Amino acid sequence: PGCHLPVLCIGMEYQRTNNLSLAEQFFSKAREICPADPLVYNELGVLAYRNRDYPRAVSYLEEAMALVPQPPTERWEATVVNLAHAHRKQNNFDEAIAWYERALSLA
Repeated sequence: PGCHLPVLCIGMEYQRTNNLSLAEQFFSKAREICPADPLVYNELGVLAYRNRDYPRAVSYLEEAMALVPQPPTERWEATVVNLAHAHRKQNNFDEAIAWYERALSLA
């Protein structure tokens, strides 16, 4: 019960200030409160990427994209680029290129 946005925003601030363990706690709580918000999964994906856990980043970012209303709007361009970067870091270049092209189509 309650709104997940304050918890999510606190997590974003912790991530911005490089306190990644606290950021993860707040993101996890935001996901508990609202498991259907793609922005929560985007932030978890960014956190995993910053922790160099690229497979986990891809998983979270793909979940974010699955929750985004279709077709995605330009609002989700950053999430698409994040997903492309995570694929690139795993040397999944064909997949990365496909996501980069999708991001360009949203721009």
